[in-house]
Amino acid sequence: MFSSTKSFILKAFFIALFLSVPSSGNAADTGYLDRSERVNGWNTRSVFEPLYEKHRDSVVEILEDGHQIALGTVVSEDGYIVTKASEFGMALEVRDAKNKVYVPEFISVDRDNDLALLKIKADGMQAVQWSGDATPSMGQWMISPHEDETQVRVGVVSAVQRAIPKKPGALGVQLMNAADFLSLNSFKDFNEFRLLVEQKKRPLDQFLAEFMSPDDLDPGQAAEENQDSPGERILDLLNRTMFRRSLFNGELLEGVQLSEPTERLMAKEASLEGGDRFQYRSVLNLMVLEDAFPELIIPRLKGGLITGVRPDSGAEKAGVLPEDVVVSVNGISVMTSSDIIQIVRQHGPGEKLNLKIHRGEQELVKTVTLGYFDTAFPEQDVNIELSGDISERRTGYQEVIQHEIPIPPKAMGGPLMDLEGKVVGVNIARYNRVTTFALPAALVRASIEKLK
Repeated sequence: MFSSTKSFILKAFFIALFLSVPSSGNAADTGYLDRSERVNGWNTRSVFEPLYEKHRDSVVEILEDGHQIALGTVVSEDGYIVTKASEFGMALEVRDAKNKVYVPEFISVDRDNDLALLKIKADGMQAVQWSGDATPSMGQWMISPHEDETQVRVGVVSAVQRAIPKKPGALGVQLMNAADFLSLNSFKDFNEFRLLVEQKKRPLDQFLAEFMSPDDLDPGQAAEENQDSPGERILDLLNRTMFRRSLFNGELLEGVQLSEPTERLMAKEASLEGGDRFQYRSVLNLMVLEDAFPELIIPRLKGGLITGVRPDSGAEKAGVLPEDVVVSVNGISVMTSSDIIQIVRQHGPGEKLNLKIHRGEQELVKTVTLGYFDTAFPEQDVNIELSGDISERRTGYQEVIQHEIPIPPKAMGGPLMDLEGKVVGVNIARYNRVTTFALPAALVRASIEKLK
């Protein structure tokens, strides 16, 4: 005679075996299981729901402004609860399985593992039963409460238990060196520049004059006729045509006094090949122009030019715009876009950076909350691009159990249970469309002791 636990495990085994065999009828004809008989179909879940029902009182909802933002796991009869820390502010409530609402009287946070310990004024709560310190095996069946704590989802451990390093944050912008950027605003007086070029006193002037037709003297008329203005033509020249080797031959630069930095970079460029050479030529174009027209070109800006801002990124939310120039980050002056990237890489998602930017003649400070790189640039990872709703914080954990139970971010903080109903971990992050992380029971229990 089996005990109730053994009977349940045996029943679950036969369900799992059944799922691997094509069903009869239409499902067999099409080669697919009926939807109700798939891993999280209603027929399959019905096998696991009685087990979860015994432990449902150990799961609570975490509310902010009356809306559920996470689940919580009851860890003591006197009202201690653990949940995911980064999902809430400090104005929150706890709703138990009987729909009674509490305001926490104590909150403590383990930021290293994104775990929060709450204390509500309650007695006789149903605390979870921990499984011990044993590491779950890959392929082992697990159950977890869904977003609605009355429902359950099932799945298996899908990877070896391991640490998840913290990844650097992302501003959510595209950058280039401000010194590489030339616009009509770079000229003190473009008309004066144009007149000087048209005198054709030097080979370089003659070269530039070829792209500045007398027919385009009136920029307003050019715009009406949908033609490039003289300024647009010279910018197009600098962006494309002047990358030719002809710019750097001796005859073309006759009569131009090159500065020592220009000559040094020109020598370096000549030793490079492919993309590296192209990159240096874009800078050389501007340096040569500055040397040739020292009284007419405004000195190049230092810092990083923002060429694009990603939707829903920290930068967009902070009001950063394309063509802003970042000149310092957290009070540290930056000369190039690489300087900005280096500073950002020292900070993780959720951290704030103060950007001092130049916007035309304005100097502004914008505080940007860093996001995740793969969220800001989802095209870099197809799993992220197709994931839909995932957790804000997904990395930087001492150790995790990885499983593939399909539960949303609002279910984080709930328990991960084995088929005996014992808690092996606490769900901490929906990582992508196929992966959820849980903090192991031993780590959670150790964190609780530190947080009390």
